[in-house]
Amino acid sequence: MKKKIILLTTILALLSAIGITYAFFNHRQVGSTNEQLIAGDIYMHYLENNTLTIQNTMPTSTYIPNKYFEFTIDGKNTTTNKNIVYEIDLNQGEAIQNKIRIKDRFLKFRLVEVNNNVETELFNDRNYATLNNKRIYVSTIPMNTTSEISKTYRLYMWIDHSVVIGNGSWADYSASDWNNVYGSIRVDVIGDFSDKTVQTEPNYVLKNLNDVQAWQNVRANVTSVEFHDDGVAPSSPISTIDVTDSTSTGDVTLYIVDDGLNNSTYKAIIVADNVIYAPENSSAMFGAANKLVTFDSRNFRVDNVTNMRGFFTNCWELVNIDSLSLWNTGNVADMGFLFNNCYALSDLTPLSNWNTGNVTTLQRAFSSCSSLTSLNGLNNWNTINLTNIQYTFMDCVNLVNIDALANWNVKKVQSFNQTFKSNAIVNVNALSSWEFKNNASFTSMFYGCGSLSNLNGISGWDVSEIRQFTYMFYDCVSLYDSSGINDWAITASNASFTSMFTGAPSHPTFSQAAGTWSNGTFTRSS
Repeated sequence: MKKKIILLTTILALLSAIGITYAFFNHRQVGSTNEQLIAGDIYMHYLENNTLTIQNTMPTSTYIPNKYFEFTIDGKNTTTNKNIVYEIDLNQGEAIQNKIRIKDRFLKFRLVEVNNNVETELFNDRNYATLNNKRIYVSTIPMNTTSEISKTYRLYMWIDHSVVIGNGSWADYSASDWNNVYGSIRVDVIGDFSDKTVQTEPNYVLKNLNDVQAWQNVRANVTSVEFHDDGVAPSSPISTIDVTDSTSTGDVTLYIVDDGLNNSTYKAIIVADNVIYAPENSSAMFGAANKLVTFDSRNFRVDNVTNMRGFFTNCWELVNIDSLSLWNTGNVADMGFLFNNCYALSDLTPLSNWNTGNVTTLQRAFSSCSSLTSLNGLNNWNTINLTNIQYTFMDCVNLVNIDALANWNVKKVQSFNQTFKSNAIVNVNALSSWEFKNNASFTSMFYGCGSLSNLNGISGWDVSEIRQFTYMFYDCVSLYDSSGINDWAITASNASFTSMFTGAPSHPTFSQAAGTWSNGTFTRSS
């Protein structure tokens, strides 16, 4: 342990080398003076061999618990009328020749105070770009402190998982560039008698564009949307629209520019001085942008959104949603109509890491997504709170593979009405383990699934408390074998089987319910 006396300023230099597996700290004394701290002493001590490791030199979603820089500030203040005020600041360190400094928004920090190895959080999960004047903490050594007091701190640093590394169009860094990326942060600890406060950077919240008339006037001809966090307006915009939400403390501006396609179509560029957040109610935010093809949301966050209903509804030509993989949807409850009528959307894999644990409704979320052939990307969705999936995949006329739904928890779902209506599925094997809420409705669940050939996959369903089977397999014109559900326990009173198999070439012979079939309708014996 080394101990240094600092009368005014101490600077610790923290250099994090990304692309190698370690980082190290240096200490430099940059000069001391007793002009202000006439009777006070401030000390800082630390372990010179302390290291900070960034896990596998790759991005993470949070700090690494055992990787931090620990330092202690202690001292006394024998003045009788003034407190000593010290601050901990973060500043950019020295540049490294022939290397690329990581963008400020990707460098995250956490500061804690430590007492008996118990951490009290002072500052967390803030990226470098959001720090106003880079001051992260202020504390005091009170006047008449004649005995030395001591405070220990730990600083964590990590690379945020929002950074995209790869060779695609959505990447922030190519794989080759990433090998030359570095982060360099200097930690300044400064003490004097001046009062100080910790200021935060303004937050930038986009107004719900569905409430902006100027956006409504142009959205049908917008082909791409981008979000810029550099505060720089594009050259020669066709129009400039203030889209700052009432909860925002910083300005957000929408610029409409020519997209260069010579079709009287536009690019929408949404600009702020930092990352832009969607409002809590983002219903129909980009709905009815009929010609929207590409949505680049790398600088756009949905962390606070609870209502995403119709976010992209009627975006008929939407294809490129790769950057949605970065979204934190953990607070969203309503995803109804999310991609409704997105006819061109064919790939849902960017949604594979979405947190859907709070989602209660997916009503029409993917209805009429006629280019979907599989639901890959929805495999790991947490559906424990889902109550409504009626019409969810309705009219996905080329949807053949629903294997991604095998592990969905649908125990709370009340309505399965038309969930798979007019799909191209051949079998329902993926749904074999689904369990149901009492009195859930199966009305038109597989209506018009013209390629469905057998029901063997759902032979084990417990339908004893289901009362609505009307039109369930209506017009399943290839369903020549329905014997898989012969042994269903059809026991609920007042259950309705109207037109359950109308238009299908077969119907089951229920072994546990006496009755007759007529034109696809089952009538129980009295």
